[in-house]
Amino acid sequence: MRPQLSILLSGFALVHPTLSSLSTFLPNTSGKDYGVALSHHTLHSSIPDPYAPDPTLGRYIQISIFYPVQNALCSLPGCVVPYMPHATAKLSDAQFFGGSSGGTTGVLESLELEVCCNVKADSTFDVSQFPVVFIEGNVGTSRHLYTCLAREIASHEYVVITIDHAYDSSIIDLNLTSTLNTGQTSTTIHQSISLSPFTKITTWNSTISTALRTRLSDLEFLASTLSSPSLVAALFTNSSTSPNNTISPIFPAPGSAFNTSRLNILGHGLGGTVATTLALLPTANLHPAVAINMAGTTPGAEEDIVNTAPILFFGFRPGGTRYNDTRWNTSFPHFENQATEWDLRNGDIFSYSDLPLLADLKGLEQGGVKGTGRVGKRAWDVMTSWCTAYLDLVWRWKSSETDRAEVERRLNLLMNAYPEMEIFPGEGDGKGVWVWEGEVLGV
Repeated sequence: MRPQLSILLSGFALVHPTLSSLSTFLPNTSGKDYGVALSHHTLHSSIPDPYAPDPTLGRYIQISIFYPVQNALCSLPGCVVPYMPHATAKLSDAQFFGGSSGGTTGVLESLELEVCCNVKADSTFDVSQFPVVFIEGNVGTSRHLYTCLAREIASHEYVVITIDHAYDSSIIDLNLTSTLNTGQTSTTIHQSISLSPFTKITTWNSTISTALRTRLSDLEFLASTLSSPSLVAALFTNSSTSPNNTISPIFPAPGSAFNTSRLNILGHGLGGTVATTLALLPTANLHPAVAINMAGTTPGAEEDIVNTAPILFFGFRPGGTRYNDTRWNTSFPHFENQATEWDLRNGDIFSYSDLPLLADLKGLEQGGVKGTGRVGKRAWDVMTSWCTAYLDLVWRWKSSETDRAEVERRLNLLMNAYPEMEIFPGEGDGKGVWVWEGEVLGV
């Protein structure tokens, strides 16, 4: 199934690498050797869309690709780009910061970040060299709310892809061109699924089943696209006659495709349910090595089941642990391989997003952003640190003695630095906090 491809430029025009006086510049990443290139893409498939007025017109997803580029290949200064497109920022401001409908508080519209751009001439990239990370966001939100998380992880040598699903995400602006003229009359698709992003899913019904099934189908399509050299080449085509222009493009080497067999999924809310589902029921194209569920539920297990990836659940207290979700509580004893729960004290469902960092940058009061709890910026620090730590446990811990020592050093630092992230009582084999593949890594 060949998708039609387009790159979204609407709301993402490059600006001069000098900040305006009204802008807030997002902090640099912690990766020492890599900058991050960024591109935005719209993909269309012929898969019937259960939510569209005419399902036969197929499905749309939008993705942002964060690609690590060695600092020596990035031209300086980097390019400054908006954190979100205008329409998405207005909607999200009203959703989280209290902006009135049709208006905006201007919090998200004033944010900018620097990306690696103008990659030095003749630089091509074997895009299969890095593990791939999908970030599946919560229902009723935008993939752009995970931009800082994605950019941070990418700086540690991972290709990170954030995803919006039509009628599930808060807004998708298709910016249709003749290339994408498939009969869709509106350029904007809003959420139509009857699920609130602020309510943790703890029950199961047909609405959730359909949403989960549709997301899994979208991810199958995306993984198939990314593993095809010809489709990857089309994705990054960059010419004056093609709609496929990127903000800060990379140029894949001929015949190169993303290695989706080295796949990892970090999910939030409904996206977390997707991650755990694939840890329990992987497919040929979607077989994650790391599957982290941040504040989502589980599809449930009423009998023993072998999870092919470790079950990693990041909850929050009060109200967001397995004790508050009968599906988690009854399922945990049935997971036959490693299953671990960490809970963020004084957190809330959107503690697992960029929002705690953004609120801190704008000087907003702790707890003043809807759904973020009372942890402040440290919630974002915990999320990025724990996600990167688990990725490194899979992809670096066994690569060399030097890498292993560095991973263990960082794990011990995390335990001491962030006591508000607590392991669920009785886990860690009672021997230490970080237990991986039967080995105790923390004290």
